[in-house]
Amino acid sequence: MKLKSLVLAAAMVVAGVAAHASTPTTLTLPTGGVINAVNAVVPGTGTSFSDTYNLDLSGASSVAANFTTTSFSFNDVLNLSDLSLTLYQGVGSGWVSLFTASSVSGLVLDAANTYKLVVSGLTSGTYGGAYTLSYSAQAIAAPVPEPASLALFAAGIGALGLVGRRRKQARQSETDTLLA
Repeated sequence: MKLKSLVLAAAMVVAGVAAHASTPTTLTLPTGGVINAVNAVVPGTGTSFSDTYNLDLSGASSVAANFTTTSFSFNDVLNLSDLSLTLYQGVGSGWVSLFTASSVSGLVLDAANTYKLVVSGLTSGTYGGAYTLSYSAQAIAAPVPEPASLALFAAGIGALGLVGRRRKQARQSETDTLLA
């Protein structure tokens, strides 16, 4: 049983080394509320890591996004500590940190901005560690403002009609008085 566990852990590490990217990965946020996930294995023990994910918000003007990181512990073979995610917003030619946490819900992201998500931590397992980044997004419909000027216009036309009617009635009563 112990040999089977070690073989499985070794296979995950080999797959993770091949899949662990040093270049940023682009995550296209689904706008229908569907939950997607990225799994990553980080090789080495006592290694600090930082994985960058560029967020693609194409197809929506703004979204309410949810992000969660989960560390997988497999005895002492695969383990992570200090797992966190940090969201950055592109400002000019640099990046500004918006928050650092292990999860966030209902975060409103505007498609006019650029964002990147950085997952970082420290491997504490014999063969490294593994984590899952779960994410989902729901498109936010742009609010349609009620045109207050239209209501004001209708009230103005109504007031003009009322004034016109009173004047007409006043003229009619003057004419009736003169003719009588």
